[in-house]
Amino acid sequence: MGNNQSNYMQQSIPQQLGVIEVYRPSRLVGAFCEMIIFFDDKAIGEVKNGGKIRFQLPPGIHELKVKINWMHIKSNPFSFQLHSGEFLKMRTSFPFGSLSAVFGTWMFKWMIHSGRILNIEKY
Repeated sequence: MGNNQSNYMQQSIPQQLGVIEVYRPSRLVGAFCEMIIFFDDKAIGEVKNGGKIRFQLPPGIHELKVKINWMHIKSNPFSFQLHSGEFLKMRTSFPFGSLSAVFGTWMFKWMIHSGRILNIEKY
């Protein structure tokens, strides 16, 4: 009976979460667009131009994706391992600057990469 009680005690202890911070640098390109943050294919928040947002996730392998709120512009999935109590910083941004936006060359990247042109990186 003591052994069953010990197993119950271990199962009832909550698993410690990890924290992910997603940062979006302030840029002229896409300044008025919000980026929707997806973890494991679930939309769980938005980050504005120059903003940061934090999420708590359970330990394990996760997948991060971002998408512009009103366009078909998105990122490739970014997989990462999160450990209990760990704090990870991610940065997401457009891979092109103002001139590309003015002259429309970003649309060629968008077409070639099926809309997956947003960057995600650990920093």
